[in-house]
Amino acid sequence: MIRSYLINSVTHCSFSSEDTWGEATRTEAEVSCRIKYQTRLVRNQQGEQVVSAMRIYLAPDAVVTHNDKFTVDGQDHSVLAIGKPQGWATLFVMVDLQ
Repeated sequence: MIRSYLINSVTHCSFSSEDTWGEATRTEAEVSCRIKYQTRLVRNQQGEQVVSAMRIYLAPDAVVTHNDKFTVDGQDHSVLAIGKPQGWATLFVMVDLQ
């Protein structure tokens, strides 16, 4: 049901590994999502309050980590927070971007 609302498209650059120099290697894939531009305060992985410029909603089977990046309109955005709604079933994955 949620897939009918995923009308936007972004590039998901998922973290694969680190090379011998410590640089991240990533695999890119085009994914469907819903983008909501709204400034909000969220807590990052270190527990600090940071400003998120947008939130994207992904399909429930999406696998996202804090090391991933998303490209929206040609600009790279890092992942600040990942959330799933509480309830009987996971309907979508929420990702707050910087």
